Amino acid sequence: MNYGAYVLDEKFLTDAEIARLCELAIGLSKQSTPTHEAGKYASKLWSFIPLVENGAEIPDNVRTPEVNKVISFFKTPINMAVFYYLQPGGVLHPHRDLTGAKLNQRIRFHIPIQTNPKVVFKVSGEQVVMRPGTFWALDTSYVHSVRNDGNEVRVHIVIECDVNDWCKSLLVKPNLITKVHDIYYALYLGTAILKSLLVNSWKDPKYLKAQLGMGIRFIQWRSKMIFRRK
Repeated sequence: MNYGAYVLDEKFLTDAEIARLCELAIGLSKQSTPTHEAGKYASKLWSFIPLVENGAEIPDNVRTPEVNKVISFFKTPINMAVFYYLQPGGVLHPHRDLTGAKLNQRIRFHIPIQTNPKVVFKVSGEQVVMRPGTFWALDTSYVHSVRNDGNEVRVHIVIECDVNDWCKSLLVKPNLITKVHDIYYALYLGTAILKSLLVNSWKDPKYLKAQLGMGIRFIQWRSKMIFRRK
């Protein structure tokens, strides 16, 4: 089993719902915002339209019965819900994420709306084929990558939310394999952060102060998450 990505529902959306969501998403695609404004992923090849941001109300331009169905399904605080677009030629190289990692009490869910046979999505080195209308869990602490070598845009609804008891009821139960992975991921994060601090602080002493501030804010956020679970 691939513990980084696994299907939860093979028929989460009907064909009619998929078609209406696809029409909505494609119609809004020209208004999408690049996922990253700077850096190697700064491109309109990877962009998004917000559906929910930090628990706010669904914007009027995407308030449809189909979007309402998806959002209302979640019985946990939603930090982010978007239409994610990966245009033909778009590539996200293998990486891990801090947000969307179950160890940090966040998880991502994917609901494909439109894809094509030349989309290559890999998690832990294994190709994962996500068909339109299915419902998937994605733990971003596992190495994942995607490329669109086809001629059609890939569109997913992506939801990132808190891991509460309801959410845990959907996910794979912890076992020896997942616990070993969590230990490895924690060590990986610690090493990466330490390396970044040492290298960048040497180049710019102000970097250390900024990163320490970020670290404090992360610890405060993590503490709130633990307290909320209790």
